[in-house]
Amino acid sequence: MPGLADDTIALALGSGRRGAESIARGVGTLKVLSPVDYASWLNQPVIDASGLTDLRADGENAARRRECLACHTVDGQRHIGPSWAGLYGSWVTMNDGRRVLADEEYLTRSMMEPNADVVEGYRSVMPSYFGFLPQPEVAAMVEYIKSLRDVTAHGVQLPALAITPLAQSDAGAPEAGPPLLQEAP
Repeated sequence: MPGLADDTIALALGSGRRGAESIARGVGTLKVLSPVDYASWLNQPVIDASGLTDLRADGENAARRRECLACHTVDGQRHIGPSWAGLYGSWVTMNDGRRVLADEEYLTRSMMEPNADVVEGYRSVMPSYFGFLPQPEVAAMVEYIKSLRDVTAHGVQLPALAITPLAQSDAGAPEAGPPLLQEAP
């Protein structure tokens, strides 16, 4: 039932052996919203400490809500779609060999007409958001992507490997030799 409750709030964190639960307790106000009010609350702009709208945070929220991050990463890792890390302001090679500057126009066009510029090495699987994303949300997502311009790839960088074929003996069995895989010079 929607409303406010000022009380001690107990939160079950999980079950242990024999059904014992770990409980966290705190004092606070719990606001319970109806599904309609909750959806409305999710769509409110994020306000920073100065009282101004934080477009970057709004863009991050919109990207999560629209499930953009199911295909695009923000840490430079390759996924279904290109990573947004370091994207803004970079030159991107398309599947047709063209190079395009990833500016505000490119980012907006990629959301509205994703088949117009498909990044090299990726397939055209992104749906068009033309007529679906409101302009303020598009602008906020562009600001979020811009905020990731200095993010570099995180994760394991594997060394380049060279494959050395095995020499064949007269009997057809491979001869003992150097390892099959070795670090490239």
